[in-house]
Amino acid sequence: MDMKNMKVVHYCWTCGKAHEATNTPYDFLASDKSVKCECGGYVVSPSGKVQLSIMPAIPVWKIDDGAERFRVSANNAEEALKCLIEEFGLDEFEEPNVTEITDLEELRRKFITLEEGGTQKTSIIEIVNRTEKFPAIISTSIW
Repeated sequence: MDMKNMKVVHYCWTCGKAHEATNTPYDFLASDKSVKCECGGYVVSPSGKVQLSIMPAIPVWKIDDGAERFRVSANNAEEALKCLIEEFGLDEFEEPNVTEITDLEELRRKFITLEEGGTQKTSIIEIVNRTEKFPAIISTSIW
């Protein structure tokens, strides 16, 4: 899979806090390769083990307006809401609940998309990975 819109995230073995891999301070010359988290736990253990996942580089936001749920990939919640309002030509949404999707199961869960020539199953991660321009609407149905 091409990973143009993805990033690698490491997790602390103790508290589970996410650390972006490009910001993990490795010292390749040191004999001890461990990296510690703010909590005192290890992000990279002394033996070099890590817990990691592939995540969208641009956050995905769930916008729930009470009637329907939308998923929008944007840099922040305000940008996601603005994109949705502009796309649908609305003045605004009445009290939308906007939350970032960080649950890996939800990001990887397969759902049906309609494309030219039929339907296929895909995930949020797969859609974000092939998206060319952000912000972008990922889903406009309840699933």
